[in-house]
Parts: sequence; structure tokens; C-alpha cells
Amino acid sequence: MKRIAIMIVLLSMLFPAGAFAHATLKHAAPGDQEVVTQPLTEIVLEFNSRIENLSTLALLDGQGQEIPVQTSVGKTTLTGTLQEPLSSGQYQVIYNIVAADGHRIEKEYSFTVDLPVQEETTAPEDSAATEEGAETPQAERQPSEPEPAQEPSGDNSLYYYLGAGAILFIVALAFVRRKK
Repeated sequence: MKRIAIMIVLLSMLFPAGAFAHATLKHAAPGDQEVVTQPLTEIVLEFNSRIENLSTLALLDGQGQEIPVQTSVGKTTLTGTLQEPLSSGQYQVIYNIVAADGHRIEKEYSFTVDLPVQEETTAPEDSAATEEGAETPQAERQPSEPEPAQEPSGDNSLYYYLGAGAILFIVALAFVRRKK
């Protein structure tokens, strides 16, 4: 009976729940280094696993001033809603999430808002410049599909747990066989 208990304990160490619960950013809108050309009133971060309600999101402008953001937390999403659309400029998103396993993860990334300048097109010089091959404002306004923010995949804790579990299993197996 003692052997069975030892084997159960060692096998349970082989697959610790915490090794699978680290949340990483799967998709961000706007994404890292993205240039946004449309009015922006919402920032959405999607993670690969569940996050807790203690998670936060902050937005800083190019001068480092914090912009008020109403934050809401879903099962795997962190959403920041702005009261007014952002003006053109560079912005930094700082998110601090609490993963389902209790680990705190703080990361940041930047994006740029580059809204097209609205010009009056009544002057004949403007239409002549367009005819000569200059880009039209319509071409500048075409939104690009946001790319997911890429997180470095440096979390190898799963492999460490599996390796340690395998070593413990082999040692326990040798111990049990030696007793016979």
C-alpha cells in the first residue's frame, strides 16, 4: 500500500497544474508597432488562458502621460475603452495580468495613431497633384489587418517539470524494484 501511495504522489508531480496555466498574449488590437489610421476607441488584448479580475491595463501617450481607460476583464480578454478617440501620436500599452495560476505578468508594447489630415479639396492645385500620380487619401485610409502581438516564447517551465517528473519516476521505480 505504501508503494502505491508513493507512486501516486510521484505521478501527480509529473503533471503540475501550474505548468499549463501561464497566460501569454495571443492577439492584440491594435498590435505591437501597428500604425492605426482609423479613429481608435478600444484596445483589446486576448490571452491563451483564463485571466483574473485583478488584471489591469494602462495607456500612456508620447509624453508619458496616462490616458484614462475604462478596463473590463473577460475570461481570456482584457479590454480598455476610451472616452474619446485617440489623436495622432505614439502610445504605449502597459498591461498587468493575473493568470489563473496566480502568476502576475506585466508587459508593454507600443503603437502609433496616424489619422489622415482632412483637407478641403476645392482648390484646383489639389486635383492637379492627384492627377500627376500623387497618392490619394483613400489609399492611405485602407486599414490593414492587425497582426497579433508576438510574445517571446521563453517559458520552458513545462519542460523542466516534465524532466524533473521523469527523473523522480525513474528513481521511484528503481527504489520499488530494489526493495523486492
